[in-house]
Amino acid sequence: MAPLSPILTDFYNAPENHYWLVTQEPMLCCTILMISSRYHVLPGLGGTSRAYSIHNRLWQHYQHLILRITLGQEKLSKAKTRHVGSIEALLLMCEWYPRALNFPLENDGWDSDLILTEPDLRDPPAPADEIPMSDRWKEDVVEPTRRSDRMSWMLVSTALALAHELGIFKSDSRKKRDGPDVNGMRSDAGAYLEQLEWRRRRLPSLLYVFVNMLASRLGCTSLIPKMPAIKAFEEVSNCPCADNEWMHFMLSWADLTRIARDITDTYFPSAARDSDQARTFEPSADWESMLYRWQAGRPTFNAHLESILHIEYQYLQVFANSIKVQSLVEKILNSPTHSSTTDRTCVDQVINRSTEILQWILIQPTIQYLPIRGFLRVISASIFLMKALALGVRTTQLHASLNLLEQTITTLQSSSLDDMQLVSQYASLLQIHVSRLRQTFTTSAQEREKDIQWAGQWNTSTVPPSGQTELVEGSYDPMLGQIDEGGDDWLWLPINPLMAPFGTLDQSGQWDSGLDSAHLDLDFIWNLPP
Repeated sequence: MAPLSPILTDFYNAPENHYWLVTQEPMLCCTILMISSRYHVLPGLGGTSRAYSIHNRLWQHYQHLILRITLGQEKLSKAKTRHVGSIEALLLMCEWYPRALNFPLENDGWDSDLILTEPDLRDPPAPADEIPMSDRWKEDVVEPTRRSDRMSWMLVSTALALAHELGIFKSDSRKKRDGPDVNGMRSDAGAYLEQLEWRRRRLPSLLYVFVNMLASRLGCTSLIPKMPAIKAFEEVSNCPCADNEWMHFMLSWADLTRIARDITDTYFPSAARDSDQARTFEPSADWESMLYRWQAGRPTFNAHLESILHIEYQYLQVFANSIKVQSLVEKILNSPTHSSTTDRTCVDQVINRSTEILQWILIQPTIQYLPIRGFLRVISASIFLMKALALGVRTTQLHASLNLLEQTITTLQSSSLDDMQLVSQYASLLQIHVSRLRQTFTTSAQEREKDIQWAGQWNTSTVPPSGQTELVEGSYDPMLGQIDEGGDDWLWLPINPLMAPFGTLDQSGQWDSGLDSAHLDLDFIWNLPP
């Protein structure tokens, strides 16, 4: 599982190095064991039950270690919690979640709701994010997702605070003055310290990427708005343990994260900055050139690292083109007669890029071990794909896309880690919506066929009613533009503002982009066309 994430080095792959993991880095050791106990079944009688018990005990100990870090309660021992390994452990928990996040919080403390069960007039109004929705959707997908995102945000915030305390962002010369004296140590101890220095220098770029990914998803202000590791990478090359491929990979990932952050800040600024101005969805071509230069200029990496960049790049293309889809839908709603075939480029891009992501998940040999980061991209891609299909698609592409969605559902369900994993719950719900979308297109096609047959009964000298000529001669639709040939091969649903990826309406009837609570807010799946 370690190669699937860039957080850890391969130092602890060798059993002879486990001594330092156990004696020096208790939190990283606990995290590795806890993740492993969930993803691997123990051999022998009752292996599954014992793995469940071990995982639960390790999760409880992990929470205890986090409390020690937060409260500054360090033990007088060589096993320190305020350690570089603890920062890596906190980031690992953002990649692979504990099983406990799939369950509601235990009632282990006093809460007024235990005695005051009825609403009271003195209670303040409920927050906007508590708007009622489907109970099953809320229980199975939304709440576990929100819990995991909140946990991840607090974990990376703690990791960043600990990194500042440990001097991760200090200059290289100052760290050398503060570093330990290696004279008189055994050679293997010196090798451990060299590895520790390399791991220390890797952290600024890792923190930058993880903090900004979560900030974009949650709609929070980034804790690291600028990339702090450019100078650090120039100094890393002097480290004996440095991995040049990893360094160039992180530079590429950090650049892609910066582009994503710029797009999010441009189109969906925080409430503090856009309180006196209306939001706009006018697309810009700048990000297209930036993404093109990034893709053309980056080097090629090993399969695992290449896979990470491939999915992040494809998803950013989906996200950015979805902004253009939003702008297109708004223009058509304001001026239905203004459209051209070139308008559909962004819709086609959303379909093609989403398809790339779904095809990627189908070819993964060990799907159940993938970090949650990859699953979130698959979830979002599937939703964006269904949205884009509703805006108009050729029959062959529609069938191919729906079949791909069904293959994705089957793959996610068959490769599920356990019946409580978010991915398996989402796959079941996705199956319902794909079936509904297929039925909707079938009904729409049947009605369109009836219209064409009815129009064919008119002779050429008869003037058909308004709207019938377009169905036969040009199949005109504001979303599709004027199609000169092959119009009968197109299927679409009536234009609806809720089709746009970010098009939901708040309680006052105003547009709500959905980005305040992340560009991965999954609630808008309920606004799919009926």
